[in-house]
Amino acid sequence: MQNIDFLPTDFKRRRTNRHGRSWQIVVGIAAIGLLVAAAMAQSRAHSQIKARLAQIEPGRNLLDAQQSELAEMRARLAETEAQAGLLAYMGHPWPKTQLLAAALRSVPDAIVYDRVHIALDSQPGQAPRRQTGEDAEVDLTTLEPALRDMQLLQQEYDIGVVAIVLEGITTDGIELHRYLDGLNDVPLLDKVELQSLESTNDESEVKFRFEARLTVRPGFGQPNGPDGPSQQLAQANPDSRLIDSESNQP
Repeated sequence: MQNIDFLPTDFKRRRTNRHGRSWQIVVGIAAIGLLVAAAMAQSRAHSQIKARLAQIEPGRNLLDAQQSELAEMRARLAETEAQAGLLAYMGHPWPKTQLLAAALRSVPDAIVYDRVHIALDSQPGQAPRRQTGEDAEVDLTTLEPALRDMQLLQQEYDIGVVAIVLEGITTDGIELHRYLDGLNDVPLLDKVELQSLESTNDESEVKFRFEARLTVRPGFGQPNGPDGPSQQLAQANPDSRLIDSESNQP
């Protein structure tokens, strides 16, 4: 059976539009409700965040203050380390009194010194240190005083080694060798070498003229230098106790 709709077309259109507006109103109200709910949730979250920020603000301020204090302490530590390194480096060259006490301790009666000379000898094949390459880019005037002095001292003293040259006469060559062998145990000395040994023309007594070279160990802050306090080397040498107080003099 076929259903026949006798309603006018205009009436059908109005009824369709009426149903469509109802759905639009429902959708609009739902959208507005969602927006209001989202706004309320966002406002609540914002309030919670502000409350949380208010709680952690004192801690953040304290942390900032601690970081600032830490940076200041690191700067003071770097300055102190530079000063300590400079003071340690100034122990080189070793005081001449300490070097002489180390080299001339327990001299046998058969040995008489004519000349004792302490000098800075350039290492073989090593030219004086100059600012070249990257070193030339460093302006010493921009460095801290301790670092600047340290660099200047290194340029002056790191070009060679300190050596003690002993010249004299002995009446007993065996005693001379025994004495020089004993100097090898002195902590301040790195190498002991007998440069020459010649007999003299004195007919009354057998005598030998000799020359010995004692190489001093590198000082503090130098390559291959000691790491511990300077008192360790001074205490290891019993004959230098009286001059321990001079161990830090330049």
